[in-house]
Amino acid sequence: MIDNSDDLSNHFNHYNDDQRKCLKFAVISDPHLVSPNFQNDTRLAEESVEIFRETIKQIQFTNTDFIIITGDVMEAKEFGLINLELAFNELSKIDTPWFVLMGNHDSRYRVTKDNYHKIDFIKKFEGHGPNGNVAYWIKKIKEKKIALIGLDTSQERTSEGVIDNQQLKWVENELSRIPKDYFVLVFMHHPTIIFDKIVKDNKDLKMYCLNNHIQMQELFKINKSIKAVISGHNHVRRYRNKDGIHYIGLPSINTWPNMYSTFSVNSKNLKYQHMFINNDNQLEKAKNKLFSRNSSWSKYFANSSELKSYFSKGKNQRILEL
Repeated sequence: MIDNSDDLSNHFNHYNDDQRKCLKFAVISDPHLVSPNFQNDTRLAEESVEIFRETIKQIQFTNTDFIIITGDVMEAKEFGLINLELAFNELSKIDTPWFVLMGNHDSRYRVTKDNYHKIDFIKKFEGHGPNGNVAYWIKKIKEKKIALIGLDTSQERTSEGVIDNQQLKWVENELSRIPKDYFVLVFMHHPTIIFDKIVKDNKDLKMYCLNNHIQMQELFKINKSIKAVISGHNHVRRYRNKDGIHYIGLPSINTWPNMYSTFSVNSKNLKYQHMFINNDNQLEKAKNKLFSRNSSWSKYFANSSELKSYFSKGKNQRILEL
């Protein structure tokens, strides 16, 4: 069990001088862990646990300091408590330090049939980010002068995301306490930036950007220590630099292109790479589900070529100056 101290330095004491120069971590976005008898649209629901297990195996072959899961850890849409237990059991098997964020599918939906609520997720994952009654957190790595901030964008009974006033005050307070020579990396489920015009132009795609994204962009802009904001939710590979901040959108391991991401940070650069899951059959199945006529995404595009272009674009790796 990882302690909930905001200093992670003790987890890296065994590293030699060369290893200390670079922080390496992996991010898994939107695994949507769910009981195998559940089926839904473009996601590989039946294979979600298998995909997650194989992804963890791939990551643990590398020299990774920790793993962050940027929300939609599970599926609470129909039965929250069962899938919460399933997700926790899977994550508890991970040897590497790991931390979670809440996504919209981790909160209670209007149609959730059992007595699951957001607080159940927070209490279950306490010590892995969530603490007390909140799902947002901060971790500092003092020897590397890096701070990690995990935000909670989820709301019960809606897929839309927001940073509420209580959390906003917490963020402002924590940022004011971080030494000026630190790099800050922010992790969240809903993006703080509109990566694609289609999201801006379609009201029913509003949920694919944080409701108060302008407010958060302004907050990030005035805090020069913030170097990158890393999000999931949209299941696509995206990047944008705004006001000197690197906004990075991650693909999901559960829908095509079925990728997790590896990161390394030193005093000059942030490098990241999106990695395919290691199962060609699952990749092909996910691709067919996403690009079929029955896909929920098909109605937003004039033809299949536009649909494929939307999900196919985005670089698999970048080296970004800090």
